[in-house]
Amino acid sequence: MLSLPELQPGSGPRPQPPPADATVAAAAVAPTPLPPTPTPVAVVEARGTLVVQIDPGGMATLGGWHVPDGGQRVSKKHSFTGVEPRTYELKAFRDGFLAETRNVTVRSGETVTLKLKLRKM
Repeated sequence: MLSLPELQPGSGPRPQPPPADATVAAAAVAPTPLPPTPTPVAVVEARGTLVVQIDPGGMATLGGWHVPDGGQRVSKKHSFTGVEPRTYELKAFRDGFLAETRNVTVRSGETVTLKLKLRKM
């Protein structure tokens, strides 16, 4: 079996400081830090809200999309929130009533309220 010599504190080679000219040479080749990279800014256009009041109650679609509840409930009031600004086709309907279709323009940051009255067939 190989035995290693026992080391005592303070024994063995001691680290030597680098030569004085090595510090100067290292500083001369140190890279210049680059300025921080600008953070990209996302342009988010404000959205609008459309509130539809339907008498005597019904379901609604906006641009072919049902209200957030999936259009499965008859209600007198539906809200479409987070709507991108533009003109949409709104359709209100209910069994036994004639459907109403309207073009409605939603503008950025605005709430549009539309009242519709459905007529019996």
